[in-house]
Amino acid sequence: MERTMTIRYIPRKSDYIRASRALALKTRTFLVFAGVIGLILVGSAVVLASPAIGNGLWRNIGLIGLTVSVFYALYFFIVIPYQLSKAFKTKEHMRMAREITFTGEEVRMTIDDRTIALGWESIQKAIDGGDFYLLINKGEERIYPFVPARAFDDERMHAAFLDLLKTKSIPMI
Repeated sequence: MERTMTIRYIPRKSDYIRASRALALKTRTFLVFAGVIGLILVGSAVVLASPAIGNGLWRNIGLIGLTVSVFYALYFFIVIPYQLSKAFKTKEHMRMAREITFTGEEVRMTIDDRTIALGWESIQKAIDGGDFYLLINKGEERIYPFVPARAFDDERMHAAFLDLLKTKSIPMI
C-alpha cells in the first residue's frame, strides 16, 4: 500500500506571479516567441543606431520592431504581474488555504469546500521553480497546482514528494 502525503499552505501573491513566469519560461512556444522578439529588438536597435543602414523605410520598420519588443517586455514583466496581483486581491479563492493530498491513485486538491481530483495519468510534468513546484495537468481543465517548498514539514517530506513524482514517472523540468 502506498503512503498518502498531505500538504497544507496558504498561497501568496508572489506564488502566482512566479508560477506564471515559470510556466512561460518552460514552454517551448513562449521561448521561441521570446527569441524572435529578442532578434527583432536587436535588429531594430542596429537599424536605428546606425544611420548608414537602410533608408526611411528601414527606420520605420525598426521603430515598429522596437515598439513591439518593448510592448512585449512590458506585458510580461509589468502587465501580467499587475493582473495577477489585482486578481489575488479581488478573488477570495486565490487567497484560501490549500490542501493537496497525494495518493497512489491521484492528486487531490481542496480549496474551501471544493475538491478537484487529478489522476496521475493526467499530470504531464512538473516544473521545478527553485523553491516551488508546478504540476502541469494535460487534461481539459486548466489546473496547475503549485506546491511551495515552505509547505513541506521537513526535508524528508520534500524528498518523499520528489520520490513520489519519480515513482509516478512525472518528468521534472
